[in-house]
Amino acid sequence: MKILFIGDVFGKGGRNAVKKFLPQILEEEAIELVICNGENLSHGKGILPRHYEEMMDVGVDFFTTGNHAFAKKEGNTLFESEDNIIRPKNIKEEKPGVGTREFDVNGTLIRVTNLLGTCFINELDPYNAFLELESVVSENKASIHIVDFHAEATAEKQALAYAFDGKVSAILGTHTHIQTADERILKGGTAYITDVGMCGSYNSVIGSEKKEVLERFVTEQKTRFQVDDRADMFCAVLMDIDDKTGKAKSIERIYIHP
Repeated sequence: MKILFIGDVFGKGGRNAVKKFLPQILEEEAIELVICNGENLSHGKGILPRHYEEMMDVGVDFFTTGNHAFAKKEGNTLFESEDNIIRPKNIKEEKPGVGTREFDVNGTLIRVTNLLGTCFINELDPYNAFLELESVVSENKASIHIVDFHAEATAEKQALAYAFDGKVSAILGTHTHIQTADERILKGGTAYITDVGMCGSYNSVIGSEKKEVLERFVTEQKTRFQVDDRADMFCAVLMDIDDKTGKAKSIERIYIHP
């Protein structure tokens, strides 16, 4: 089964990038499932229902999130009313929704799990992702299991991948918005990349306009970041996963930019 996973979609520019590039990819590839990280869909933080619908209309089937999942109060209802969106599973706070779901795609049972890293991430107070994923794996019945590990530290992402190599189909890092060039299939058959990257503006600072970000670093004063609305970068990975064994056969980076 061919599965496309789209990196963090950042604001209006990210949404427009998905609308610009996804239809062509779907036309060229026999993709059966499109997943995207939607935690930055709305103005760079959180997800509003209208933007969720906008991405559904262009071909996204399933949504993962991250530390900004609940930044938009209006969007919190999505986690209770919709069955194709999840939030990080390993959070201590009482929040709506679930962190893992099973669903059928053309006769194949798929599971998608969302986890949050514990290094340098304070929102939502995450706890041990390793133990949480072990509990999910121990009860998993799905043939294919995709994990979105929304984390800051590269070491934490790599460690989780090695710990669960052969136990899940893919561990895909998100959160930093910078695509890494280390996509591979580990010895046990798990597809891995440290960070899928983001969709949005190429000449920005991880999605925000440069001026305010530079001002904060130079003056060490808080500034209000502005979303850069340009839509010229699209980051994703295309995986081919065996329906029966759940092992990855290939993982390919997609990096479209000027």
